[in-house]
Amino acid sequence: MKKSSSPKSETQLLRRSLVLLCFTTASGLLAFVSAMFTTMLPLSAGWRYFWLAICVVALGFALIGLVRFILSYKRDKPDDVRRNEK
Repeated sequence: MKKSSSPKSETQLLRRSLVLLCFTTASGLLAFVSAMFTTMLPLSAGWRYFWLAICVVALGFALIGLVRFILSYKRDKPDDVRRNEK
């Protein structure tokens, strides 16, 4: 019987997970920094709305990255781990 996962596919799954986590971390950090710029710097209204828009978009990207990571983790589990959870 052929083994279902090769070392190459496991490496690709790990790399994909790492890329998703880096994307989520960078988006979350950008959202945090732009939220700081929105609230703490004495800027004109135009600049505040600009940083607020960046904050909201970056937060959306961070949430999307987090959800995609969680869904890919659940989907890519080996069969023996899934059986033990039931």
